[in-house]
Amino acid sequence: MALTDTDTGRVNPLRSLFFKTTFMVAVCVILVVTIVEGMHFFAHRGELQNQITDRAEEVTRLLAMQMGGSVKFGNTDAVDQIVSGVMAAAGRDALGAMVTTRDGAPMFVTSSTGLDQDRALALSEQALETGQVAVGPDGMSVALPVTFGGEGTVVGAVVTGWTDKFRAAALIAEKAQTSLTALGVLVIALIVTGYYLLRRLTRPMLRLRNAMTQIAKGNYDRPIPHTGRRDEIGQMAQRLDEFRNSLSEASAVAVESAFRGAAFVGSSASMMMVDESGKVIFINPACQSLLQSLMPDLTTIWPGIKPDAMIGADLNGFSGLEVDLSDLSASRQTEMSARIGDRVVSIKINQASDANGHVIGAVVEWADWTEAAQRGSDQHD
Repeated sequence: MALTDTDTGRVNPLRSLFFKTTFMVAVCVILVVTIVEGMHFFAHRGELQNQITDRAEEVTRLLAMQMGGSVKFGNTDAVDQIVSGVMAAAGRDALGAMVTTRDGAPMFVTSSTGLDQDRALALSEQALETGQVAVGPDGMSVALPVTFGGEGTVVGAVVTGWTDKFRAAALIAEKAQTSLTALGVLVIALIVTGYYLLRRLTRPMLRLRNAMTQIAKGNYDRPIPHTGRRDEIGQMAQRLDEFRNSLSEASAVAVESAFRGAAFVGSSASMMMVDESGKVIFINPACQSLLQSLMPDLTTIWPGIKPDAMIGADLNGFSGLEVDLSDLSASRQTEMSARIGDRVVSIKINQASDANGHVIGAVVEWADWTEAAQRGSDQHD
């Protein structure tokens, strides 16, 4: 018959407490790190967008201030030179720029294809109508009216387009590096935690399991490990050690009782056992045979005895045998003789006590003295 894992004491590694604990630690750490890093990423992404929007407005305002005259007089080359220089200085976050006249017609557009011209025209019209800065829905496009002269006459508008993908890519790369570092720390932490759990939890539990297996087999001599620990494992080991000692003592008592019981049952002497109240709780075969041979005369002086129901009879009901078992000691016995019909019997009573000295009953030995009494009578005659 094939043995199961339970029979052999093996545990599926995926079901072991070590694996479950380590797995839960890993899941909790990964979950916490993911949530924290995700929150940081979206917070930084929002900050990046705000920074680019603020920079876009600053650069667009600078362009509007520098090319008022050029737009007023339609100097396209000057506009191209101003816009190209400023946008080049802005770096790769700037997608391009568009300059429109007072009536909203495009006057100059950078050669880059990143600028959404339809959106730029719409923002230009909005800036021309309101005379204020206009910002696109995503904050990546900004338009400002271009003024000329001391009265600030609006002569056109300038629109710039921006992107945050480069800064977002840098942020993602930074977070990826941070995540890899955190992953490395997590792996090291899991190895250390796993080693600690293996030494302080899994192996001690396996040793306690092996100790319990030995106890179940009746091997009470092997000491219980980890009884000196001051944690839960130590408490389990201490309780198991107490259990082992109790079973060991009980086993020794059981063995002793078995030998005594075998000697009592197999004895040729007629003996019975009574409890502390005097009730018969056991009769060996020799005693049962003797008492049955004394029937029915025995019932005249011991009314509680019956041939088919000797167990449970009260010895205190035996006429002439008034004995208080608590007054007896284990070191002496009480003896009397009684005539039952034409028979003479001797009755010896020895007190029985437990390990604590408490009276638990008595052993009563019966003997047929009829022949001895008859010989004594003949010699006396």
